[in-house]
Amino acid sequence: MLTNEQRRELGELARAYNLPEAHVLAVVDVESNGKVFADVEGQQRPLILFEPHIFYRRLAGAERTRAVNLGLAYAKGGTKPYPASQAARWRQLEQAAQINREAAYESASYGVGQVMGFHWQALGFKSVDELVMTARSGLRGQADLMLRFIRVNGLEDHLRAGRWAPFARGYNGKGYAKNKYDAKLKAAAATYGGADQPAAGMLRMGSKGARVRELQALLVRAGYAVKADGDFGPTTERALKGFQEARGLTADGIYGPQTETALAAYRQEQGDKPGAQKALDISAVKKGGVAALGSAILAEASPEVIAQAKAGLEAAAAQITGAGVKLVVLDYLATGLTVAAAIAGAVGVAVAIIGFVRSKQTVEA
Repeated sequence: MLTNEQRRELGELARAYNLPEAHVLAVVDVESNGKVFADVEGQQRPLILFEPHIFYRRLAGAERTRAVNLGLAYAKGGTKPYPASQAARWRQLEQAAQINREAAYESASYGVGQVMGFHWQALGFKSVDELVMTARSGLRGQADLMLRFIRVNGLEDHLRAGRWAPFARGYNGKGYAKNKYDAKLKAAAATYGGADQPAAGMLRMGSKGARVRELQALLVRAGYAVKADGDFGPTTERALKGFQEARGLTADGIYGPQTETALAAYRQEQGDKPGAQKALDISAVKKGGVAALGSAILAEASPEVIAQAKAGLEAAAAQITGAGVKLVVLDYLATGLTVAAAIAGAVGVAVAIIGFVRSKQTVEA
């Protein structure tokens, strides 16, 4: 838990960045669990996490071979557990620095914001050593790293307003919702009297699904390099801000009514559905279809069993979708199924149906 003195220090820095103190405290709380320093060899040092898979990528030749042999580098993250103590993590970092100092320091995260060392140039430092020294200077230095990262990545407005899902998407990455990062931030901010700005029907960073794909497809038509994958991430936000600025709109990266009207000019005709997916373009449908087809090929069954299985699955599809959606994977069952294979096939079809339904939905952030 942060002390009153630490809260005062963070509050001063928050005001220097024109950010609500409660919101900066919330990020520090969630990222560090309120722990600012660790005792390492009698010194108060910032918390770090050395990433061997990143060290691996930043090395080559004999240096990489040496690091791998010493267990300090490997190609895939999560190959081995991290050292439990901060003292062990600092020893690991110092051992790596004996192989390549710059690459080692770039391969660790530092302080209450867990900012990676390889960001040193983007954050305005002369070297990674300067970034590390800033982190070691105290809480203010650690928090300054975090707030520089937030500013450079265009997340200040989201943090200032309390738009926790968009902020979480930009700061924590695509998987933020799985570990409830946005919910943790919201709860932490509330304890300090912070704000929460709901989506209110508008798309913004962190949103997912069908409407996001439509937005992305329209941005592509408008000349912006965006992948229509249904994930509203930093690339989509930058493109949307560029479009808004070019059209004289408020460049906030939020897909509101005015922006929607402006992008409507890129619809090709009435009823046009840009970004719409065909059923077999959906990964879950492909996966489920292959499973159902495989079970059918491996089995034989009486016409009665086949008919019952197929009828049951069609009824399930109609119930789940509410619209009697009939997918091609259902017809795979008609090639012949035993009861056991019908069950296996049903699982595959269920995956396909659920994936199809989810592809039509939108999750606002």
